[in-house]
Amino acid sequence: MRTSHSLIVPAASNLKSRLPQASGCYELQWKNTYRGDQNAYMTDYKTVRYRIDTNRSRFAVQAFVTGVLSAFAHSPVIAIRDFTGEAEFAPDMLEKASLRLKINAASLDSADDLSAKERQEIERITRDEVLETFRYPEITFESYEITGNNISGGLYRMKIAGNLSLHGVKSRCAFDAQVTVTPDTLRANGEFIVLQSAYGIKPVNASAIFSISGGTIKLKDELKLSFDIVARAYE
Repeated sequence: MRTSHSLIVPAASNLKSRLPQASGCYELQWKNTYRGDQNAYMTDYKTVRYRIDTNRSRFAVQAFVTGVLSAFAHSPVIAIRDFTGEAEFAPDMLEKASLRLKINAASLDSADDLSAKERQEIERITRDEVLETFRYPEITFESYEITGNNISGGLYRMKIAGNLSLHGVKSRCAFDAQVTVTPDTLRANGEFIVLQSAYGIKPVNASAIFSISGGTIKLKDELKLSFDIVARAYE
């Protein structure tokens, strides 16, 4: 099964203007270009519970650098290594679907090809200055509304709205996901933006990470979260 999609990323200057009021994140626009085999889709309409398979799933955060010397740095990608969660899904009752997710905040580490010094500094800043994991060890998400439509067979386009608790702040978060469902597995992928300021996180000076002096490199307010989550059915 092959799935691909192309993202339409809004200009940085327009990011905050598209943010719904009282919300800490929003979805990125994307065009579905799915060209897969949909022979093995669900025909049993009962609600099925799924548990996330962390070993087969991928969850990452990308920060974006800004400042007069940003051309000399790169936008770091942070992998989320330790997370758990459950989902419920019934094809004929999409409004009954639900998602719960829990992340160990201290499990985030660099996914980039960096020197040991740069990697250590990025991970220290992420833990100690951005997330303050010693005060806020968990990040959680719990849906309160899921809507969507069936594209073909077991393929769905879903909009997931819920509460994201991050850095001691709970805020509304809504995003799109492409979901493929079979009797045994559920797979969801997509991308969305989180604003650090909505969760009380202050801008970080990243100049020290890249050993650059004589100017300032900061991380933008926007973080892009990308996910490809695989979950297995359980009784």
